[in-house]
Amino acid sequence: MHQPGPERRHRLGGYGAGTLWCLKSRRGLFMLFNDTRIAKRGHPRTRAWLPIDASWIVTSMDCAEVLVQHNDEEGVVVSLGGGGK
Repeated sequence: MHQPGPERRHRLGGYGAGTLWCLKSRRGLFMLFNDTRIAKRGHPRTRAWLPIDASWIVTSMDCAEVLVQHNDEEGVVVSLGGGGK
């Protein structure tokens, strides 16, 4: 039986009372709020994030930063390298 590969989760920063995480697995790259998947990275060349939860928007800003917004709020910019701004 084939075992799935390990998942790697990195803390990106805080958002309100919660935490934003980046999860890398065989299924792709995901943005999480606490333990809920909110977006999935689309094709690497486009750098687009596809919503999983319609109340969240994740937008690539440059090669290492994304803007994360919930319900039309101002949002927060975090680095995919971790340590949020």
